[in-house]
Amino acid sequence: MISLAHLPRTVALAIVVAELWACGDVNDNARGADERTASYTAGQIGAVRPVAPADSERVALAETAFLQWLASSAEPGATANAGMSESNTPVSHCNDGGSFPTPLLATWQLLPSQMRGDTVVVHAIVTTVGEQDEDRREAHRFTARQRVRTDILEWDMIETADGWMVCNGIQFGYVGADSLTSWLPSGTSIATARGIADSLRKLSPQKSAR
Repeated sequence: MISLAHLPRTVALAIVVAELWACGDVNDNARGADERTASYTAGQIGAVRPVAPADSERVALAETAFLQWLASSAEPGATANAGMSESNTPVSHCNDGGSFPTPLLATWQLLPSQMRGDTVVVHAIVTTVGEQDEDRREAHRFTARQRVRTDILEWDMIETADGWMVCNGIQFGYVGADSLTSWLPSGTSIATARGIADSLRKLSPQKSAR
């Protein structure tokens, strides 16, 4: 057990959440998802089928590309890509419209995939350490809130002539400079959020749930 007495309150909270996640408390965390995530999940669950043996290679390629996309979407830090293998498969994100608000990705755990027609439907448990949004009162500025949250989400992996595309799902990432972003709670910043992300990654190495 890691001693939390000498750590800042936000980092200590992140470590507690990570330990709960590692012990299998994901369902309790997922039930705390907000209405945006809940409606997204409900809207994406359609006619899916188990992966047939003939599809297994296709699914494996899609999952490799998806994990590469997650690793590239994680908040930068000392352990952001630790233990992640590079893939030569090109991967991009569909132009699904507006990208805000965008969560700040810390850790992920791949869950079993399914098929919907020719689309590989991938699922993952993701833990984020904050969320950034556009400032509604001032153009070209942003607001952000530091918090730790775990959700179970899904995306569609679509194969194209140029590689795999990640579609119909939440995008991650931090936009612009910290000087253009107002953070809550007071005293937090992209640096403190990324510090928590690094702590979570050290406690919960990225893995597949297969």
